[in-house]
Amino acid sequence: MKKFGKILCVLLAVTCLAGCGSSSSKEPVAPDTEFQGGRNSNVEDTKEEVSVEETTEDVTTEATSEEVAEDTQSEDGLSLESDGTSTVNSTTIDGTAYYLTDGAMKALDSLETDYHKIKWGVVYSPDGMDGFVISIAPYMDGDTVRLLIAFTNLYNEEVFVNARGDALDANGNKIGSVSGYELTIGSGNSVLYDVECKGTPTGEIHWDTIEVKEARREYVPWEGDWQIGTDASGNYAVQWSLTGDKNMELGFVRLIAVDANGYICGCAQGYGGDPATSFSGTEDFYSGMSGTPADLAMFANPFFKE
Repeated sequence: MKKFGKILCVLLAVTCLAGCGSSSSKEPVAPDTEFQGGRNSNVEDTKEEVSVEETTEDVTTEATSEEVAEDTQSEDGLSLESDGTSTVNSTTIDGTAYYLTDGAMKALDSLETDYHKIKWGVVYSPDGMDGFVISIAPYMDGDTVRLLIAFTNLYNEEVFVNARGDALDANGNKIGSVSGYELTIGSGNSVLYDVECKGTPTGEIHWDTIEVKEARREYVPWEGDWQIGTDASGNYAVQWSLTGDKNMELGFVRLIAVDANGYICGCAQGYGGDPATSFSGTEDFYSGMSGTPADLAMFANPFFKE
């Protein structure tokens, strides 16, 4: 999939440039200082656990399992290209904590989507699902902390995902919930969810269910374009378009404004409407804007619909 983007002063009677390449005028929350998400998260219904140790060095590697076949295969028969081991490595790079196998890390690094535009706080896979990656990043919506959660499919095929969980505070209280039901997530694609927290999250998600299996719909690759700017009142908005080579049902388009360091400045959301081969819209940032955006990450997950 290809995406093109411009931060221009041409949108909605724009009167000022949206700060292309500049850093935020208001410093967003930095997840690498206090954010500890993903550690000791667990999955009850699937009888699997994600439990990892906190790292104290910038780059560390910890072996946790033995060698397996060339192509790593999950419990549901899904395959992920591998270097021959299923070792889960605990690695912190530039403030982001990764808990992935070498094969998953290599596949994640090679993504050509907008995934890497966002400064994630923690990135991990549930046990037995090396090609299904959960990424979490916090951001501010006024005085409210929100968590942006991405489900990324690194398997060689499309997958169906059903997941439910709760964000926890430092006392283990449930302060926000996430529920994802995707008939298909394309290979190499990410689906985003936004969790409003009624308190201060640690970043830990208590997963009641995570189910990943063969897809129930055909994913449609797509190309996107966007422009972000300010109107005469100084409010930010984004104009977007998306096209595919088949008739598709789009659902939601997630539009994430980030500063020069990848921290989230604001989030907008569009909707595709009736099935078609192309979609477009203009959206306000429902979370407001906590700084001056330097770039925008665009996410969508359309599937074929006659």
